[in-house]
Amino acid sequence: MEQRIITGPDELYSAETPDGINWAEEPDFRFLTEVDALQTLQQLGDDLRAARQQVKHLMRYIEAAAVAARTGTIQDGPVKPQAIIGHSGVSRETIYGMLRKHGLVDGDEGA
Repeated sequence: MEQRIITGPDELYSAETPDGINWAEEPDFRFLTEVDALQTLQQLGDDLRAARQQVKHLMRYIEAAAVAARTGTIQDGPVKPQAIIGHSGVSRETIYGMLRKHGLVDGDEGA
């Protein structure tokens, strides 16, 4: 795994990944000043908040797709919860919770 030295917030993004951090790299933080350290932490915190917001929106889409699949496809009818779990990569508990919320599985099914 490649290692990249990061001395401040301007070095979080490289020319190869101008729109995001290359998470495959192993970071090595070596700050020159406290300001560099705090600005880097602020940038990472901003990125974390943005990622959490993106996950929130993505989960709404996954829930809508899971509900639609379970309600029934035009050609094949309802999709089994286990197939939804297997293809979405979302935990069993989360998918069953979504489906239960919409009355698409029995209360104890999937528990």
